[in-house]
Amino acid sequence: DPELLTVIRNGLQAEGVEGAQLWLQIPEAKVFTHLRNAQQFLADVTALGCKVGLEQFGSGLDSFQLLAHFQPGFLKLDSAFTADPALAKEQLEKTQEITTKAQSAGILTIAEFVADASTMSLLFSAGVDYVEGDFVGPPTAEMDFEFG
Repeated sequence: DPELLTVIRNGLQAEGVEGAQLWLQIPEAKVFTHLRNAQQFLADVTALGCKVGLEQFGSGLDSFQLLAHFQPGFLKLDSAFTADPALAKEQLEKTQEITTKAQSAGILTIAEFVADASTMSLLFSAGVDYVEGDFVGPPTAEMDFEFG
């Protein structure tokens, strides 16, 4: 939607929010399907200081090929990599491959749906930068977080 950039810009200004505080995510499959529009959106939104990332990363056959044409600020790993609490060996190896390539390109990685401490520990040891999920905190409509 061509008007989305205006909505984002006006929202940031109206609320007094720095662009760097807004992280947006686009599904990997949508970027493949609408590459030119996604590239333009990435350029426009990063000019406002916002971060744009790919979600469900690693679900496609050519996920790494996409990074040659679309340089996100972060990758949110596909939930298939975190769904199994024991993180099967091949899932862990794929996660390490993604994080290694992402780090070499200066791209942050996020694992979602982390439900327990052992999964979080394995993901951090595989090089994941951030985690989200019920173990960190359940979803809430309120933004009253205390990270003391």
